[in-house]
Amino acid sequence: MIMVRIMSKKKRINKKNRQNHPENDSNDSQAKQNQALGFEKAKTMTIGELNQQKDSFDNISVTGENENSVDETKTDSNILSEYIKSHQHTSEKTAKEKAIETQTQSRPYIPNLDDESPSDDVNEQNLGNKNNRLFKWISLALIVIALIAGFVYAWNFSHNDTTAQSTNTTQLAEKVKQFKAKIQAFYIDQANGQLKNEAFTNLDSIKSELKDYTDYKDYASLEKDVNTLSQEVQAIEQVNQYFNQSVIVDGNLVNTVTVKENQNLQVPEVKNEKLKALLTQAIDFGKAQQSEISTLASQLETLNQTGIDNASLTELQAAESLYNSTSAPIQSQYQSEFSKISAQVQTLTEAAQKAAQASAAGQAASTSSSTDSSTTSANSSVEASDSSSSTSTSSVVSAAERQKSRVPYDQTKIDDVNNSAWTWGEGIKEKVIALCQSRGYIGSDYILEKVNIINDNGYYNLFSADGRYLVSINCKTGYFVGNGSGHSDDLDY
Repeated sequence: MIMVRIMSKKKRINKKNRQNHPENDSNDSQAKQNQALGFEKAKTMTIGELNQQKDSFDNISVTGENENSVDETKTDSNILSEYIKSHQHTSEKTAKEKAIETQTQSRPYIPNLDDESPSDDVNEQNLGNKNNRLFKWISLALIVIALIAGFVYAWNFSHNDTTAQSTNTTQLAEKVKQFKAKIQAFYIDQANGQLKNEAFTNLDSIKSELKDYTDYKDYASLEKDVNTLSQEVQAIEQVNQYFNQSVIVDGNLVNTVTVKENQNLQVPEVKNEKLKALLTQAIDFGKAQQSEISTLASQLETLNQTGIDNASLTELQAAESLYNSTSAPIQSQYQSEFSKISAQVQTLTEAAQKAAQASAAGQAASTSSSTDSSTTSANSSVEASDSSSSTSTSSVVSAAERQKSRVPYDQTKIDDVNNSAWTWGEGIKEKVIALCQSRGYIGSDYILEKVNIINDNGYYNLFSADGRYLVSINCKTGYFVGNGSGHSDDLDY
């Protein structure tokens, strides 16, 4: 193959030189003859002679006469050099045999290098075809390799993507599991609607974190759980705001709290029936307190209008009984007001007991005395007779003291002894006597006189045992008024 390429190249160079330098054609002809002669001679030469011939060609190459002869000499020298190198191990063969073998195996046609034979063109064409086929095979191999590489890359990409998705899904599932645990941390018992009040501050954080799981396959379920939790927490907080302290704590009702004033109590809507029952219980508790507050406030208002000091024992006892029946949280709100009422009830009760004892003693003394029943003693309690002012009191109560009466005397009314207006209301007489005794107006001895009937109410004047005017009393209501300051000043008619 090497010899063929050299010959082909030499032929193209010679052809080009003939076109560019026609004058060298004669030299080329002579060179061809010399070259042919050299090959014929080389067939009969030994290896040693061939080496000498090579040296002579080299010398010619150094001193060459023109460009074409130099190229030809160099080419022949190179051919001989290659020939000698490749055939040194077969020195036993004759030069003629070596030359023939070389000509047969290495070069298709050596003697006429410039002969443009068809075999040279065929060889060049075959070489080109082989190169084209080689290029095609190489290109095809590169395409196959590219396809394989693309397939491997696509498979790796798909595998990596699947692996990444699987990893992300696993990580998301773990995060969702932790998120659900945070929701469960709000509950003591979710089925019974019992929630931890201390966890309510974390609700906003739960709502915010929910947005991180929109890609979760069961996001709707997560959202439903968060919405349910939010509804329950807000319902409990709404009810707790009705009271001065939380009425629902950790799923239990606290009955020591007090409902705030002017609250419109409403039961919030929740889906958990047990939690809804607890919320309803808390609202009912608040409404009961509102009712108690309203009743006590109304009772106090009535007593304040009359005056606790002027109220009857019956009124005070009714108010005290109402106070004692209310719940403890409401009692604590009205403790100061009703402590005064309780003290007044105790005072009037003790006074009534003393009055009853004194009355019993007076009746016993009156029965055992031989004197007239109307006669009074400084040591006894005397009440004017129903018919008229007792003459026995005339020596004790002076006209000047009667003139101090806040209620004018009407003798006609006094003479109407059967009028029911003179009948004392239940407990009124005892209450007034006890109160006056507690103020130090009277002791166990006193004087009561009928004065007048006004608006179907009988009025009595109370005098001390020595005849001093003290107060005028409405025997039906217990209202009394005198001339002293610091207490009631106006008449009740």
